[in-house]
Amino acid sequence: MTEQAASALISRLQRMDDRGECVTLVVGSGLDDQHIPRVSDFVKLANRFAEGRNDDGDLKRALDQACKDCAGRSPGALYPEYRRVLTGWLSADEFDAIAQQAVLLQYRPQDPRATALGRRGFWQPMTYEVGESLENDDKSWRMPASVRALGALLVARPELFGRRILTTNIDPLMEIAIRRAGGRADTRLAGEDDADPDDGTVLVHHLHGFWRSLPLSAAAHLSHVLDEDATRSISQAVAPLLEGDLVCVLGASDRSGTIRAAIEAMPEPAPVIWFSHGQSTSVPTMLPDCPQLSHVFPVDNSRLLPALADGLGVAVPSEPNVQVRHPKWERLFVSQPDSKPPADARALLRELERRFAWRVEWAAESRPSDGAPKVVYWPIRLRRRTSVIHMVQGFVAGALASRGARIVIALDDLSVPAGDDPRPSFEADLRRWVGHVEPEADVRVQSLAEFVDGIGPPADEALLRPIDPWRVARKFYGRQESLYTALAAIKAVPQLALYELDEIAGKAEQIVQDLQRHYADRMLTPTTIFAYLHKLLYEHRTSSVITLSGWDEGLFWEQWRQLYSMGVSQLYNPRIKSLSHESGMVRWDSLAELRDHLNQVHDLAYWEDEGRYIHWLFQNAVLLPTYLTSQDLPTLGDYVIDSWATFATALAERGDALEMLARRATDLYKGASCG
Repeated sequence: MTEQAASALISRLQRMDDRGECVTLVVGSGLDDQHIPRVSDFVKLANRFAEGRNDDGDLKRALDQACKDCAGRSPGALYPEYRRVLTGWLSADEFDAIAQQAVLLQYRPQDPRATALGRRGFWQPMTYEVGESLENDDKSWRMPASVRALGALLVARPELFGRRILTTNIDPLMEIAIRRAGGRADTRLAGEDDADPDDGTVLVHHLHGFWRSLPLSAAAHLSHVLDEDATRSISQAVAPLLEGDLVCVLGASDRSGTIRAAIEAMPEPAPVIWFSHGQSTSVPTMLPDCPQLSHVFPVDNSRLLPALADGLGVAVPSEPNVQVRHPKWERLFVSQPDSKPPADARALLRELERRFAWRVEWAAESRPSDGAPKVVYWPIRLRRRTSVIHMVQGFVAGALASRGARIVIALDDLSVPAGDDPRPSFEADLRRWVGHVEPEADVRVQSLAEFVDGIGPPADEALLRPIDPWRVARKFYGRQESLYTALAAIKAVPQLALYELDEIAGKAEQIVQDLQRHYADRMLTPTTIFAYLHKLLYEHRTSSVITLSGWDEGLFWEQWRQLYSMGVSQLYNPRIKSLSHESGMVRWDSLAELRDHLNQVHDLAYWEDEGRYIHWLFQNAVLLPTYLTSQDLPTLGDYVIDSWATFATALAERGDALEMLARRATDLYKGASCG
């Protein structure tokens, strides 16, 4: 029956296409056995959420009871029970977050930290901006052949399908499939204006809601129970869309009854064929009193839709051939600084990414025609001493200064450490490292404490670019964002992304420890740094400014983009694993002290890993400044130390390799006279 039903449907749609007739498609989650968010995915995530909730296990016990009540029934029957329990115990936002994570299981970017997903909390409700950003990364979504085929059919045969498709799914895979096939898709919710666009856009109607908010739609939560009133309302809105010469339902179990109610309410009767997904025997007619509804047939939709595309002569895009980069191997062969760095600032930044694992996030409005960055905005928290991380940032700041950029250091000195004022020596170090690459650099150091004290009454323009930290604070802390995100953005707690979900259990002690260790003055960081950046933007175009910071401040600058939508680019130095500005090993007093640090780390099993202490120090305290200043490469015997591979080989054969690294790094960090 399965093969016969599939062949019959393909033949019928081919005839309809030849005659210029129209079919309305209604699809559910049964388009494929994999890659579509399933009830089991939602259940697993809900259990994880319950296990981490601080409620003495009450929610977990309630979910366990729901499982017992549904024992022996299909997995689909468990979803309404879980939804009933969760909506009773949780807020609507928390329920949405769980459902959204089930959708995100299909999102598999090459580098999660380089996406908006990597800078958000794991149970944080999805915003419109972040959701749209992830959808635009269409090559990173896993998609079965059936959905790819359906997207291609909707683009290649828009008139056959009436330029629309209805779905009970909440995920964006249908829209992404349409865009992958070269078409345009517009997301609509049930009951919204159905005005057909003039540009050939395919309308995707989501009957049960969409996984994220939409800019022109009323706020809605996925947790809304589909009771009789909701089902009636949706069916009345959907019924007028069930038009044309045939209505075809694919892979929809319709446990809520929405589709059946819409069929019963169709203003103009039309033939309806309902296909389930699977290999079982045919299912009895769902609406015995509806004469236009044909029998329900089980069909393998994962084969049906590609076969239909083939029968209609429609080419189906293959899965994107994502080129997976291997940064470690790549830098092994291209990190040799055997040529002068590019004179163009944008080209230099590309080389920093390629050779030394720096990361650049260009503003959406930034174009190559805008030219090189004119201002490097470098916010730094004043500490008792500078670190080698500051030194590395200073080298790159100097390189950009030599290409016409002005360096603006925003010194976060609102909470000066007790004892002697560290600012003179701290500032002198920063200027020395910038000057190592560009002695004539234009460097301005702005005390944020002095900036705050000197703020006068706000001007009219300050309403758009507020320079008053308290106006910034009201916007930063007054929006609908999780407390975790605000704390992680200012590095008061560890930043954990969705893909680190399995590691959360071991992080609780670390989070509590960080909360107890850091002072509350960190809460002032965004209010002052953002406020002073607004002041800079009075004088400079947003596309001409680039910020300079560490890899772990990506979430911080993500908040800027969400708050103000202003196009400022970001430059991040490579991560030094397990260490921060506060670690003892990133600041030392003598050559002997650094030598001891290197020898201790060299005794560890993982010392060769990329981003670990020795590797990071060699790349950034030897190769990077040598490259930026076009100096001669160091040598060890017959070895010209032009790459990490050469250094590691020399280290295995010679006892003076670490000594060379220690001496070079100390000469730059402490000054050439240090011994």
